[in-house]
Amino acid sequence: MAGVTPLKKKNDENWIYAGKNLGTLDSPKQWQEYGKAGSVYFQVGWGYMSLVTEGRPSENYWVYPNAGNSNAFWSFICYEVGSFKSPKLPEVEGTSGEVYYSVDNQAFYILRKDGKPARQGWSFPAGKTDDGNWIYAGENPGTPDLPKAWTEYGKPGSLYYHPGYGYFSLKTEGRPSDNNWPFPEGGNSSQRWKLISWERGSFNAPKSHNDPGSAGDVYYSDENQTFYILKANGNPSLYGWFFPSNEQDNENWIYAGRHKGTLDSPKTWDEYGRAGSLYLQPGYGYLALNTEGRPSSNHWQFPDGGKSNRHWKFVSWDVGTFDTPKKQNVQGKTGEVYFSDESASFYILKNNKMPLTKNWHFPAANMDNKNWFYAGKNRGTLDSPKLWSEYGKAGSVYYDPQLGYFTLKNEGRPPDEKWLFPPEGTSNQRWQFISREAGTFNAPKRPTAEGVAGELYYSDEHQLFYLLRNAGNPSRNGWDFPPGRADNENWICAGQNRGTPESPKAWNEYGKVGSVYYHAGYGYLTLKTSGRPSQQLWSFPQNGTSNSHWNVISWIMGSFKNPKNYNVKGTVGEVYYDDKNQYLYILKSEGTPADNGWQFPSGKADNANWLYSGEHHGTLESPKAWHEYGKTGSVYHSFKYGYLILQTEGRPSDKKWYYPPEGQSDYRWKFISWEAGSFTAPKRLTDEGIADEVYYSDEDRSFYILRKSGNPANRGWHLPVDGSDDANWVYAGKNNGTLHSPKEWEEYGKTGSVYYQTGHGFLILKTAGRPADNQWSFPARGKSNRHWKFISFKAGAYTAPKQPNEAGVVGEVYYCSDNRLFYILRKEGTPSLNGWRFPDGKMDNWNWLYGGINMGTKANPKIWEEYGKVGSVYYKAGYGHHILQTEGNPSTNKWFLPPQGESNAHWQATK
Repeated sequence: MAGVTPLKKKNDENWIYAGKNLGTLDSPKQWQEYGKAGSVYFQVGWGYMSLVTEGRPSENYWVYPNAGNSNAFWSFICYEVGSFKSPKLPEVEGTSGEVYYSVDNQAFYILRKDGKPARQGWSFPAGKTDDGNWIYAGENPGTPDLPKAWTEYGKPGSLYYHPGYGYFSLKTEGRPSDNNWPFPEGGNSSQRWKLISWERGSFNAPKSHNDPGSAGDVYYSDENQTFYILKANGNPSLYGWFFPSNEQDNENWIYAGRHKGTLDSPKTWDEYGRAGSLYLQPGYGYLALNTEGRPSSNHWQFPDGGKSNRHWKFVSWDVGTFDTPKKQNVQGKTGEVYFSDESASFYILKNNKMPLTKNWHFPAANMDNKNWFYAGKNRGTLDSPKLWSEYGKAGSVYYDPQLGYFTLKNEGRPPDEKWLFPPEGTSNQRWQFISREAGTFNAPKRPTAEGVAGELYYSDEHQLFYLLRNAGNPSRNGWDFPPGRADNENWICAGQNRGTPESPKAWNEYGKVGSVYYHAGYGYLTLKTSGRPSQQLWSFPQNGTSNSHWNVISWIMGSFKNPKNYNVKGTVGEVYYDDKNQYLYILKSEGTPADNGWQFPSGKADNANWLYSGEHHGTLESPKAWHEYGKTGSVYHSFKYGYLILQTEGRPSDKKWYYPPEGQSDYRWKFISWEAGSFTAPKRLTDEGIADEVYYSDEDRSFYILRKSGNPANRGWHLPVDGSDDANWVYAGKNNGTLHSPKEWEEYGKTGSVYYQTGHGFLILKTAGRPADNQWSFPARGKSNRHWKFISFKAGAYTAPKQPNEAGVVGEVYYCSDNRLFYILRKEGTPSLNGWRFPDGKMDNWNWLYGGINMGTKANPKIWEEYGKVGSVYYKAGYGHHILQTEGNPSTNKWFLPPQGESNAHWQATK
């Protein structure tokens, strides 16, 4: 037995497990694989390296050196794919357009031909020039740390930097200086350039602690949520220059406050600012700092009366709009908006006076007087749209339940002026039609749709939500989404989560009133005020009690997968389950249903407190039907249209959200596939998928369960190594859980997966999971239990088919003595007990697949038109005998037989 290799990927007393790869340039090893001296390893970002000594790097902590370097354990060979980040060396074969690097010149070059430069004698040109073989591409790779200069050749995506302009990504390959592609000004993008960020090291684009910097660069601490200005030159993380633990300066840093010094994040008097930083002080308005420093330390007092001085430039007073109204005791001018706390109403000032002089009190009733226009209870914004009867300003948002959202084009009170809303979906000289429904986190708009300030839009490119700051059509106005998670003058980045029970927001994401947030240490909470909590320092409350910014809900959130009980507190949108009628309902209000007497409806109906949401959970195993209420991400299924994901919330039948044409998507529905990825029909990494679908790796011949919805290849959800699980995947073993490939006890299975154990026979798993992890032991011989259902000791096959009075599972072969035909069972159960009659002849029905007339053996081979199992033998004159490699009907699937003696993906030749 000394020569037997270990069954597991482990060492034993005779063997050292050395991995799957040879350790060559064509088959480089990974860090956890054992290698000999000289073995080649590869890691993205580090490139190809040669191991200096023998051993397993992961066990010996032989860490890779910095990219492009060598150390005591590793000898750097080259980077990888012929790009600026991973250029090739002259000894490596290449194709036209690939990037190479000259160690002698310390510069990049673009290859103009196909071949191996060293063998062909294509030497790099002298100096910073091109020649017939090479394009000189500069000394910088075009990365954030080493951006290119305007005179350097770049590829699409190459990063460039220019002082005063910021960082840009090149959209077109070429040398900008030769083609006269100037950088756009003012933080904009252009046909050739995409703005990435303002100049790094500023309040608008601060650096991170591990970024090298120069004295005067601005840094930001995510932990402290504060800005700092570096006093020295160098990399703070390498030199140990830690941010101060308190809001103070130290020998390496100037504490610069929590605000950027912009209109949406103005600084306060005690915060350090740069020349141009914007400050706000009640009673003084907005002022721009003229000199760098900390105003409080230098006693730079704000000037009075809207004036400027040598330290400050007056910008404007408090705005005096519906969004930011003035109080009664603040100086104002004609047309400015004021708010009365007493009556909770808005008023428009008629005269340029101090409101409290001459007894200019707000009117006692909802009416005008000689000093004030009564302007209603609503702001005229998306969250507080005005009624037709309320006074509004140009741009005020109005809402009519039948007609939708409009913006007013003139100032005035519509009923006084006889400004009627125009017909549905149209505009006129007084009104601009926006949309029937507002853009929300659950139903965001796309950039081509008209919108008003406060509406939510979604970027398919960035996969982020954005809050519109202006009114108009973003596409027509050129309001591109900002890069990354930044804000700009048109948009507020609102994060990747919707703020719903199924997709709660994180503390650093912008939310609206009622948005759901989650933190492992605090549970689920709803936001009481719109904003970005991290920016406003709205800390989560302690001890499970609500505060002025947060309403504590619970530690768990009711969803379709995990609905809540009637006695548990919930918030708007949470899912509850009625045990009595076994229906799902969605809560309309925040509170505890039992305490408030919010009874479930009597059946499949809504009421004042609940939305009826069907019997199905909206998952792969329990997809919803078209008439059932669903949430964003709910899975629906139709035999005609396949599997689709709902991209907004609602009841499709009520909203007339029809499924799109077969195999297509639209803004309401995302088509996934005709059939769900299963163990018998798994998907590949390039296929779009939903949570719980089965995927297959041809590389390691294993199954994996997807944990999320999306396209794994596009999202970079790589399969884990060594049969492990990770955040995106559950490893599900080598077997597909069918009769011909039953799973083993340690393999993950789904409900209905077939397992086999000698002495126990064939059993069906009743609950999805990994039996070994959950200690779901097989029951006694021939018995069932809560986790397992016993089927039989032998499976029905063409050579030993079952009879209708025998229990079976999907895929077992049965034989009909009446018409002498084989059929494949489509369901689990005993056919005779369930009334599953065989079809009348050579056809399928709901319970059976027609399986042919022949057994599929050498003595009784099948013909091409017959359904077969893996291993079934087929024969055709002129082609000979072939063994089927894939279960199915060859003629239906167009699995054509190869020439005699040859094999292909579906057939194996046999003598």
